[in-house]
Amino acid sequence: MTGCTKATRFQKQPLTHWAIFGPVLTSTRSAFSLYLLLAAIEVAFRAFWPEGEVVVKPLLMPALAWWLWRASRQGEGSWGKLEKWTMAALFMSWLGDVFLLGQTDTRFMLGLASFLLAHLAYVVAFNLGPTRKTQNEKQGLAAIPWVVLPLGLFAAGLVLVLWPNLGDMRAPVLVYAAVIATMAIASFHRFRRVPARSFILVALGACTFVLSDATIAWNKFGQAFSAAGPLIMITYLAAQGWIVSGIVAQRQNT
Repeated sequence: MTGCTKATRFQKQPLTHWAIFGPVLTSTRSAFSLYLLLAAIEVAFRAFWPEGEVVVKPLLMPALAWWLWRASRQGEGSWGKLEKWTMAALFMSWLGDVFLLGQTDTRFMLGLASFLLAHLAYVVAFNLGPTRKTQNEKQGLAAIPWVVLPLGLFAAGLVLVLWPNLGDMRAPVLVYAAVIATMAIASFHRFRRVPARSFILVALGACTFVLSDATIAWNKFGQAFSAAGPLIMITYLAAQGWIVSGIVAQRQNT
């Protein structure tokens, strides 16, 4: 069976629209619904009953990974490096979620390291196919080089503002800021190399991930505020959902 035929079979799967997350294969709707349900419960627990997170938080990334697996397996031969590296990012994110359930400095460092590896896995995934070829049009960062500046300045500016309060965490935070900025920039390198919907979802997710981690940094090393917990989880879960939705859309060629 040719690659074209495989892609056609995949695209013929019925779709249903889930608002800001774009089209979802009807046959995988239950898997995606589970993630949304768990995400809503997690945000509620973070806001009103933090002790309940120990039950729900470890289930979030497995639920999203299950949807990725279900959606990607709809097309024959569609499970490739793109999905494997995305799955690796979700696994490292799961480790980070589990480590950050604790409040010790050691668990924070382990969580930081896990999410750093997750971002690196996303950097790899964002550079994988299937991709499109265009004629007489620049692609990737060559077409939009200006995005590097605001993303780099935001990461550098946050570190600079928090620098006096970082103490022994200066080196780890500096490295982490560089990596997550690289992840966000890599998401924009998909411009015109993938379908527009896929590009928008992944770029939106990557930027929201930066916002989520910036909120964590500000709350821990800058000025703590009461709404930080729910805001961190809302942006984090939306970011992961958008990124994975964009990866699925890339495989669906939508």
